[in-house]
Amino acid sequence: MEFNKDMLSAQDVQEQEAPEVAPMVSSEDEALSIELAQEKAASVQQTKERKSGKASGPRAVPGHFLARRRGMIHSASGRTDYEDEAEVQRKRALLDIFQSYNRKRRLTGTVKGVKPVFKRGTGHDDDMPYYVVVAYGPYQVYIPDTKFTEMSPETVLAIYRQRDPNCTMANAMKIYLQSRINAQVEFVVTDLPNDGSQDERESTLVGGDRAEAMYRSRVNYWFGKQNNGADLINEGDIAMARIICTSRQAIRVELFGVETSIRARELSWSMIQDVAENDKFQAGKEIKILITSITRNEADYSVEFTASVKRADPDPRIAGLRLYSDFGVYLGTIRYIEPPSAETRSRGGVFVELDEGVQCMCPFPNGTVPPSRGCKCYVFITNHDDEKLYLYGRITHIITQRQS
Repeated sequence: MEFNKDMLSAQDVQEQEAPEVAPMVSSEDEALSIELAQEKAASVQQTKERKSGKASGPRAVPGHFLARRRGMIHSASGRTDYEDEAEVQRKRALLDIFQSYNRKRRLTGTVKGVKPVFKRGTGHDDDMPYYVVVAYGPYQVYIPDTKFTEMSPETVLAIYRQRDPNCTMANAMKIYLQSRINAQVEFVVTDLPNDGSQDERESTLVGGDRAEAMYRSRVNYWFGKQNNGADLINEGDIAMARIICTSRQAIRVELFGVETSIRARELSWSMIQDVAENDKFQAGKEIKILITSITRNEADYSVEFTASVKRADPDPRIAGLRLYSDFGVYLGTIRYIEPPSAETRSRGGVFVELDEGVQCMCPFPNGTVPPSRGCKCYVFITNHDDEKLYLYGRITHIITQRQS
């Protein structure tokens, strides 16, 4: 059939000749399209810059920071408030020092040494004063000898002249103060450090007074009252005291500003030949005590007290007599030796510690290996005394290697 244009319908003609019309687009769709196009263009631009080696993003500029305080250190993390720990401790100690100076707050430091102060033109050192150097953080607290103890120099001299009649005042004070090295002591600040000094040593020097701190502590605690009206500290109380110094036969302790001596027989249920050799009784350590007597004087707030270390805990000998029975052989440590003496006709003896506070008394051995303190040995227990809580025996073998 032959195609005839005239045969097209009016509708077909209209569809064939109608011009193309663009689809309707809203303003929101148009904005979104523009934004997507911009992001695509930026992405393409960044890709080109990376390939060309050029940096993208904002231009790098020098930073602006707050002024650095003393003690601030640089941190790889970028923190600008990172502070050196030593500087933090210094600031805390300095704050304590100012509070002690302004409010008589008691601080605690460690005695590190004794320093003499020479008097020019005297020609002798009999009246030479001393400073006790106490460490408090990075600061050195200098306490004059007259402010370190409430004991008069004459009393100190009298004590040491019992041992050496020719002892001078300066030597007596020096020995007295040096025996306190490593002790923990309280003090109040009397002179502030020169914190702005260019001399680093001067910026860490502090003046102190231990006697004032002892007085304030004594008044506060020994004369303090509980809310029921009773004394805060009483006979029979248990306390933790500071060991101030140690000698061969005793220790000196301080409790709330009051010092007292405790003899060797009250330190342990065992015999102790040399207290100073025992690590438990060294200056600077705390020790549990039982207060056995107290004498107070409210007129001048003076206090005297006595104490016992061994009675602060249950007697270990009671359990020891059950554990270490007759005719048994046990391992112990030689703690006390009394050699035989022709003058006193004493055959001597050896005290062997089987457990802390539990000893066995043995005659001086006649073997080829002499006993020595600290050596291990085997003991054969022969009998015991339930009333005195004593163990008796004999040494069967001494181990020659001394235990440290």
